[in-house]
Amino acid sequence: PPKISIVEVLSDSTLNVLFDEVINLQTAQNIINYSVNNNIGIPISAVINPADARAVILSFGEKFINGKENVLSVSGISDLSGNIMQNQQLSFTYFTAEFSDLLINEIMADPSPAVDLPEFEYLEIYNALNHNVNLNNWKLVIGSSEKTFENVEILANSYLIIAKTDAEN
Repeated sequence: PPKISIVEVLSDSTLNVLFDEVINLQTAQNIINYSVNNNIGIPISAVINPADARAVILSFGEKFINGKENVLSVSGISDLSGNIMQNQQLSFTYFTAEFSDLLINEIMADPSPAVDLPEFEYLEIYNALNHNVNLNNWKLVIGSSEKTFENVEILANSYLIIAKTDAEN
């Protein structure tokens, strides 16, 4: 039977649920097969993601509370062979950063000549929160240069160092 691979938060009321295989359209789009705790309830719509037949976009009438962990319960979804999944629960958190949640902790700009330091520029970002923060689709803009993050996560109370690929060694 299908299993959920990832629950991706798209907005304060929308989730993208990715399964490990292509799922049956009828069961995937039945809103009764999904529920979120914290008084969110069942979605108002469940639509196969046009970009991936293994994924369903769920839209809810209630908004997720910023920073609060939720649990998505899914059952009754079948694959194309008719195998029906048992109840599966996954946690997710909708999060919009607020002032001082993520801090640029250190900037190493133009380290030439390098004195006991590597010759690479970098930024160090600190996550001051007690939960992980996913930077998926966040943008870092420095002057005319722009970098979009793809599924980079900063662990709770941890650091992320951003540098060019050459600096990895």
